[in-house]
Amino acid sequence: MCELTLIFTILSQSDLHPGVKDLIFNRLMIYLFWIKNGRVFVSPLIIIFILVLKKMNKNEVFMTKILVAEDENIVALNIKKTLESIGYKVTAVVNNGEDAVKQVEKNKPDLILMDIMLKGLTDGIEAAEIISQNFNIPIVFLTALSDEKTIDRAAFTKPYGYLLKPFTTHEMHTAVENALINFEENVKNSY
Repeated sequence: MCELTLIFTILSQSDLHPGVKDLIFNRLMIYLFWIKNGRVFVSPLIIIFILVLKKMNKNEVFMTKILVAEDENIVALNIKKTLESIGYKVTAVVNNGEDAVKQVEKNKPDLILMDIMLKGLTDGIEAAEIISQNFNIPIVFLTALSDEKTIDRAAFTKPYGYLLKPFTTHEMHTAVENALINFEENVKNSY
C-alpha cells in the first residue's frame, strides 16, 4: 500500500519525462488488475486511482514540456502557439541565454528549442553548453544562419537537431519528435 501511494505521488508530478510516466503507469496497472485461473480481478484500489486521476489534469501531466528560447518576440509567440496546437506544453518563452538556463533549472523541460542568436551576454550555443553540462535535456537549435563556422560551433554541444528558419509546423513537429525519440534511445542505451 505504501508503494502504491508513492506511485500515485510520483505520477502526479508533471515534471517527469513522458517515458518515465508510462513506466510508472504500467507498474501501477499490476496493482490494480491481475489474472488468476483465467479470470480478471480488479483491486478495490481502482477507486483511489480513478479519484486521483480526476484531480489531476491528465492531459497536462502527460504532455511533453518544451522551453522556447527565441529573441524575436513575434517568432517566439508563433512557435509557442504552434507547439501548443500540436499537443506540447510550453514551460516558458525566453529571449536570452541567461534566462534559458534559469528556466531549465526551474521547470525541467523535456526538450529545448534554442535559437542560436539570443539577446544578452550568453548566446544560444553558450546556453546550450551550460545546460548540457548540468542537465540531461535534448536541445534542438533554431537558426537563420547556416554558415559553416556557426554550425561547427553549435555541433560541439551535440544538439539533437537543427531547424532552419523559416520552418513549417510539420518540420518543427518532426524535429521535436525525432529529438525526443533519439534522446530516449540514448538514455536506454546508456544503461
